[in-house]
Amino acid sequence: MSPPENPSGAGPTAPSEPEQPPPPAAKSKGKKKDEKKDDDLSEEDLALKEQLELYVLRAQDPDPGVQKLALESMRQEIRSATSSMTSVPKPLKFLRPHYGTLKSFFETMPESDLKKYMADVLSVLALTMSIDGERESLKYRLLGSEGDIGSWGHEYVRNLAGEIAQEFQKRQDDDLPIDALMELVQQIISFHMKHNAEPEAVDLLMEVEDLDLLVEHVDSTNYKRACLYLTSSSKYLPAPDDMLALDIAYTIYMKFGDLASALRIALLLDKVSFDDMNT
Repeated sequence: MSPPENPSGAGPTAPSEPEQPPPPAAKSKGKKKDEKKDDDLSEEDLALKEQLELYVLRAQDPDPGVQKLALESMRQEIRSATSSMTSVPKPLKFLRPHYGTLKSFFETMPESDLKKYMADVLSVLALTMSIDGERESLKYRLLGSEGDIGSWGHEYVRNLAGEIAQEFQKRQDDDLPIDALMELVQQIISFHMKHNAEPEAVDLLMEVEDLDLLVEHVDSTNYKRACLYLTSSSKYLPAPDDMLALDIAYTIYMKFGDLASALRIALLLDKVSFDDMNT
């Protein structure tokens, strides 16, 4: 059968192709990725993620009562997860995408207790989210509510100590006040000494050049460990820090009446005074 003639006389026309349906709208890659991530979560984790996202929204609510409840709930979730941290806690992981949002909202908040609560949250979130060198965990801690520093867990305290050491050096170089830093140091040293972390306490005090502070924080249960670390460290410290470490160890031994150990340190210091040892 011959093809139909073209009415214009220009020859046979080609048969028309059937119309193709329009392609389905493609989902964005980001959305697919988010959906896949959510699919990988257990029901419990998904519920936690959604709950935290709701807290983030309500923490930005214009109603102070709603804000307070959301911030308190968020603080509680984070605190319970970071108290014994062996990996990145789920609340910190799920709140990571909202860190920038909460930081921006913080800047718009008027000075109040609510703003301090938000600073507490940001200080802990910065533990895994802030850029190296920014010291944001310390920044927000100084702006926060001054609550129990140890309630956020050992890893938080350790990270804060590292940022304090960096900030202390910067402030010394720039001739800036260090009073606020030293208040935090007091809290951190107290926490370390109560949790058998004497080396970390000593290291921080060396960084902030206030080793004398150790004397008031040692007790009968930890002074020997603290002094052992001091004497061991003194072998690797430059002068005069090596002698200072030994001198603090000597003072601590004398404080607890450990005369034999004090005499051993005194010999290293070449400052034996039998009158002192007998008083």
